[in-house]
Amino acid sequence: MESKLKIIGKKLLVVMVSCLMLLGMTPVMRQAFAETQHDDVITDVKLTKEDLTTPVGSIGYGQQMQFVAKFSLPNNKVHTGDKTVIPVPKELEIYKKETFPVKNANGDTIANVVVDPATKTITMTYTDYVESHSDITGSLHVTVIVDSNIVKTAKKLHLKVTMGNGASFDLGELDYKGIQGDSPDESLMKWSFFDKDDPTILHCRIRVNAKGGNFPYISVKDTLESPSVSYLKESLQIKKGKWELPAGGGYYTLKNEIDVTNQFKPITYSGNSFTVRFNNIQGEGYAIKYDVKLGYTPVNQEKIKNRIFGETNGQVLINTVVEATYQQSGGEANGYNYTIKIHKESEDGQNLKGAVFEVIRNSSHAKVGEITTDSNGNGSLGGLLKDNYTIREKKAPEGYIPLDSDIHVTPADFGADKAVLKTIKNKKNPKINICGEKKWNDNNNQDKKRPDKITVILLANGNPIQNPDVRPDENGKWKYSFTGLPKYDDKGTEITYTVKEEPVKDYKSKVEGYNITNSYKPEETSVKVTKKWDDADNQDGKRPENIKVQLYGNDKKVGDEVTLNEGNKWTHTWTKLPKNEAGNPIEYTVKEVGKIDNYTTSYGKDSQGNLIICNKHTPEKTKVEGEKTWDDADDQDGKRPTSITVNLLANGKKVAEKTVTKDDNWKYSFTDLPKYEGGKEIEYTVTENPVGEYNFSSNGGYNIKNSYTPGKTSVTVTKRWDDAGNQDGKRPNSIKVQLYGDDEKVGDEVELTDGNWTHTWNDLPEKKAGKTIKYTVKEVGTVDGYTTNIDNSNTGNIIICNKHTPEKTKVEGEKTWNDADDQDGKRPKEITVNLLANGKKVKEAKVTADTNWKYSFTDLPKYEKGQEIKYTVTENAVAEYTPEINGHNIKNSYTPEETSVTVTKGWNDANDQDGKRPKSIKVQLYGDNEKVGDEVELSEGNGWTHTWTKLPKKAKGKDIKYEVKEVTKVDGYTTEIDNSNIGNIRILNSHTPETTEIKGKKTWNDGDNQDGNRPKEITVNLLANGKKIKEAKATADTNWEYSFTDLPKYEGGKEIEYTVTENTVKGYSTDIKGYDIENSYTPKKTSVMVTKRWNDSNDKDKIRPDSIKVQLYANGEKKGEAVQLKAENKWTYTWKDLPQKEENGKDIKYTVKEVGKLKGYTVKVDDKNHGNIIITNTHTPKDVTNPETGDSNRLIPYILMLLLSVTAFMGIFTFRKLRRSRL
Repeated sequence: MESKLKIIGKKLLVVMVSCLMLLGMTPVMRQAFAETQHDDVITDVKLTKEDLTTPVGSIGYGQQMQFVAKFSLPNNKVHTGDKTVIPVPKELEIYKKETFPVKNANGDTIANVVVDPATKTITMTYTDYVESHSDITGSLHVTVIVDSNIVKTAKKLHLKVTMGNGASFDLGELDYKGIQGDSPDESLMKWSFFDKDDPTILHCRIRVNAKGGNFPYISVKDTLESPSVSYLKESLQIKKGKWELPAGGGYYTLKNEIDVTNQFKPITYSGNSFTVRFNNIQGEGYAIKYDVKLGYTPVNQEKIKNRIFGETNGQVLINTVVEATYQQSGGEANGYNYTIKIHKESEDGQNLKGAVFEVIRNSSHAKVGEITTDSNGNGSLGGLLKDNYTIREKKAPEGYIPLDSDIHVTPADFGADKAVLKTIKNKKNPKINICGEKKWNDNNNQDKKRPDKITVILLANGNPIQNPDVRPDENGKWKYSFTGLPKYDDKGTEITYTVKEEPVKDYKSKVEGYNITNSYKPEETSVKVTKKWDDADNQDGKRPENIKVQLYGNDKKVGDEVTLNEGNKWTHTWTKLPKNEAGNPIEYTVKEVGKIDNYTTSYGKDSQGNLIICNKHTPEKTKVEGEKTWDDADDQDGKRPTSITVNLLANGKKVAEKTVTKDDNWKYSFTDLPKYEGGKEIEYTVTENPVGEYNFSSNGGYNIKNSYTPGKTSVTVTKRWDDAGNQDGKRPNSIKVQLYGDDEKVGDEVELTDGNWTHTWNDLPEKKAGKTIKYTVKEVGTVDGYTTNIDNSNTGNIIICNKHTPEKTKVEGEKTWNDADDQDGKRPKEITVNLLANGKKVKEAKVTADTNWKYSFTDLPKYEKGQEIKYTVTENAVAEYTPEINGHNIKNSYTPEETSVTVTKGWNDANDQDGKRPKSIKVQLYGDNEKVGDEVELSEGNGWTHTWTKLPKKAKGKDIKYEVKEVTKVDGYTTEIDNSNIGNIRILNSHTPETTEIKGKKTWNDGDNQDGNRPKEITVNLLANGKKIKEAKATADTNWEYSFTDLPKYEGGKEIEYTVTENTVKGYSTDIKGYDIENSYTPKKTSVMVTKRWNDSNDKDKIRPDSIKVQLYANGEKKGEAVQLKAENKWTYTWKDLPQKEENGKDIKYTVKEVGKLKGYTVKVDDKNHGNIIITNTHTPKDVTNPETGDSNRLIPYILMLLLSVTAFMGIFTFRKLRRSRL
């Protein structure tokens, strides 16, 4: 038993001591827990834009902003592991879960931050850094957006942050715009955003034809404009579907989408851009998705730029740069606020002005700016990120050598002032001298062309820097020098100095080292001589086949003798002859070598001053004389005529006639007759026109005898050959003729031969049966190759002419140029074509553009001595061209430059809204205002575009101006052509579509807006053929009227049916009649309930009244009569069917006041909820007292300790008493 008591005692003692220890520790433990979370260290909280400075103001759905908190830690109170929890307002959403350190400028971690979107808290856990440092301040920032699950509509948000200690920070008013929605008129849209987990990945999206329009094509070009950024080509995806916009607005979604990426492969990439073309779009839409990879990790606020360009038919749909800003949560304001400073000085410490440095950011390889040092040698560049940089000297101070290596800056180089200073020294640039001399190679200034001075130009690395005038010194030396020249250029590279001179007229310059030699080539001239023949076209055949001439200059022979002949058209030109001698013009003459028999020679000049040698020969003459004798018994029968006609024939062809009479003693003569023709003596013969009843006879000379025998006559026939002296060798040796009398043969055929081509039939009867016989002569048979013409008009001189036109031929040819129409200007003005007959040059022709580069040698004999002549052509050489002779055509080839021209037809007609656009048009390409090729048809089938390729770039050495003109006139359209860029010529046809307008009015049936539910504005939607295209706002300021103007009247050539709808007006019903809209609303009612409460110890003092009166107030104005409250109505009353709102739409504020004042009571009215207004009347009874108040939290532990102590002592006392009683 005793042992049990001992055990009980010990246990009781342990329990009591433990309780005492626990209670004693309670205040201490409570103090340690409170200090582990520090809610009083936050000094400021605000919402900013990405720069961590600019207030947000307003923001839309899903747009990011920065939640910035500043802190200041009290010294010696914050310990390792302590925390600070910052709650984010419930209206905001943390963008992503993340952790990051808060570091100081030296990189020491002060705290680690955990950002938790689930709890909407930011927790800082402090490191041991806070144990050993004082006066710690800093900030952190986290990316947030408006939580659309909490804030569902646009409104102004009043945001506060309340810390655990009750401290509150007002974030100000945030104007939340809500879901703005996409535009129903959107054709192209582009946006991009960073990956939440990998900041080096940028996601890009392009929306095509969201509005569901029809287009012949849409071309989309995407270009990366930031450095060190590249496409992840395998990520590109194209989907096709139908873009749909929710009724009432919102964001597009692609319905019934299918992947069509393979239809557009391969994608056309060109460096930092790609192009996708969507053809024949008929309402369908497309989504382009792709990713971009950064070649480095971005820092906070870094912007990546991406341009999108889209067009259709020359109409630009979009051309804008989309920026994606990387927003990174962090522990310090890591914005564009760091500075690089430079101090520039010489080796001896002298400040240097004018040095220029480029600053390059290493991660993006982009130049971010330049630094130029001032007169103190100082310069700086601010607004930089804390990153690695390279400083490169672009320009050294004047007189100094630039640095040959770069200077590097690391993030660790930046000090607490967010700046880094680099002191840079430069070496001086040494000076050098250059000397030279001008020399003359002009035969000691023979032609007096040498100038009094020259200008020598000094060049440094090819760029002129000095140009002094140089004159001969007293010794006649043309020397010059340049002193004090820098040895190195701005890049530290040794300068290459050279000299040249301004051109000296008539001299050529040659530079050797720094010496210049000028050479002068004396002026040259040319002399042309032409031999002319005055010899009746070589009638006598005495002209030689060639002659020789000698050129003389100032009476001295110049060169060798020159042969002139028919082949060179008896002309020759001496070229490249010296023009002067001893400064004076040389007089050139030409003399004929030797003497030409039977010719006299004279010299002269033509109107152009060319020399003429004229050789004259007077052709030999002869005469034919004869006498007429009569054998008619001295005209016994009186038959002798008074005159006769004698015909003179030259080689059988009549050339003259003469009438002979008795007065002439019947004598005649033909004088001044040419003795030769073609170098051969002419055979002259005579005939006589028939003399009636007389016979003609001749002794073979030129005397004629006429005998008269009654009834007799004679007929003479002569064969004449017209065949160019039998050139073709076709003339027969003889022919036969037959005499006919009255168409009857007379006698036998007679043969005419080469020895005698004439014959006379004598003693022919003159008459028959009293009528004169008609004698004619006919040729027997035909002569191949000849036509026969018989002149029977004079029987005394019947002529049978056999004509053979010697076959002539001609040589025609064309010079063609395979040089793209002389694009490069290499074609000569003329070329010389030589004609060769049987290999011997006989003629030449000058061919020019004036003859369309065609030539011909006409009237050429086809035969020579009966053999056909073989004609060929050659061409004098044409520089830089390769000749090709095909027959008589000559082709010269030269390969010129080529280009291409592209034309695109654009339509500005609201997508053919009025249906007036033609299905096709024709265009014509022009080069220098001349048509090029045929007209080309443009249509929707070829995308209204065409490219002409392999076009000559130049013509006659100048660039061809290409332009395109529209051939087809398009009724109802105006045409604008932009030919400024031949790679993209634009033809824009504009047609102003017919327009109409829609007007309407909104009327309200809502008790004149009694409840104030009427909105400030309503939205009226305009539908075209059932599809929403526009919306308009109507307000009281517009008298609730609205209008849509400048609306297209047609679509696809058909008139559009316009209707209107209205965005839902909450609480109102809508009735649309035509374009007028009526909205109806039944005003809401409310009720007010008041309850009287008594706080008077259940009326202990019996002073409570039996009833009181209360008065209802609406916005401070009495409403109705006062109402009595009493015990019978349970001290409560309800006013019903009260209007809820006033005319301005605001809720009416209902309050209730007690009428009069109750003695002994104080009154308190709680009217926060007019559905349960409480009026409390308080009276304190006289015998009721309130206990003293204190810190109950402090008293409770001490009271417990006292009670436990008493209990412990009592337990000990009882234990000892029991123990003694046992003893």
